[in-house]
Amino acid sequence: TPVFVEAPWNETLEMVSDGRADIHAGLFFTRARDNILDFTAPLLDLDYYLFSHKTVLGIINPTDALPFRIGVPAGGYTEGYTKEQLPGASLVTYPDYPRLFQAADRGEIRVFVAPWLNLQYHLHQQGTENEYRYTRTTPFYNKTYRGAVRKGNQELAELVNRGMALISEEERA
Repeated sequence: TPVFVEAPWNETLEMVSDGRADIHAGLFFTRARDNILDFTAPLLDLDYYLFSHKTVLGIINPTDALPFRIGVPAGGYTEGYTKEQLPGASLVTYPDYPRLFQAADRGEIRVFVAPWLNLQYHLHQQGTENEYRYTRTTPFYNKTYRGAVRKGNQELAELVNRGMALISEEERA
């Protein structure tokens, strides 16, 4: 029986690389991560958007968000990418998306970067309406998610690949 372990994002890579977890459910490929992990085949492409509370008007381009404090998860790709794309932005970091979304719900931040799927899950879990807007035609960025296993555990990576290949496109959707 699989055991799912929840942990702050910045601990998850270390957990897989040191053997406390067998598989990372999804992350982006980077050269640094490739030094400590072996990756599975692509699992899904994920669009990240710059969200704003529905009372914030006029955010059409990412630079329109510069007057606001922007929430991002701490220590991950999103934080670095946002700093790179929006130099001088005032970033507020959170350990994970649930806490980022809770801060947005409380009004602590009015602008944040997240995948639509994560926000949709949060709203469903909270039983709340969508209070946020984004430009649906233009993601802030897109990345391909892959699973990952401890470096050298190609057998497990291949097992994941074979299992995922059995899931139809309809089931994945």
